[in-house]
Amino acid sequence: MTRSSQRNHSSKRTKTTQRPHQMKISNSILYPPNDEFLAALRYKNSHPPTRSPPSCPPSRSDPVMACSEVEFKSDLHPVGAQIFVRAPRSFKHPSWAVRPEAARMLDAPLKALNESDTPLVETVRVLAKDASVVVDEAEEMIWWGWDGRLAGYA
Repeated sequence: MTRSSQRNHSSKRTKTTQRPHQMKISNSILYPPNDEFLAALRYKNSHPPTRSPPSCPPSRSDPVMACSEVEFKSDLHPVGAQIFVRAPRSFKHPSWAVRPEAARMLDAPLKALNESDTPLVETVRVLAKDASVVVDEAEEMIWWGWDGRLAGYA
């Protein structure tokens, strides 16, 4: 068998063995949530949270927000995690790498979150004193992905 026919044969095999519900994103394969996760999510949605919303709602001009509405139960075992942060282009850290492909996935939900009237459960606000109105290219907000290891994560 020649090399070109081996490549064609192996690519055909790869295409037929991929499951239709997998989605490939930046060298990671995301699977649909498992039954335990969906059960926990249904439980969470049927039982309103006991925590009250933050006393002072965040301003819509805050450049960075994080929100989590899903409480993870201790009996759920994580199988993978991707952590993203939207930070200025000038942000530098050895464990964070620029992830421009994340913009396609995260810009629409972030815009919806910013325009939503629903009070946020958890927020993180990072804002410089006397922030300038004109944004330098170095200060343009872009998505960064965590390349480091999470402590205590198997």
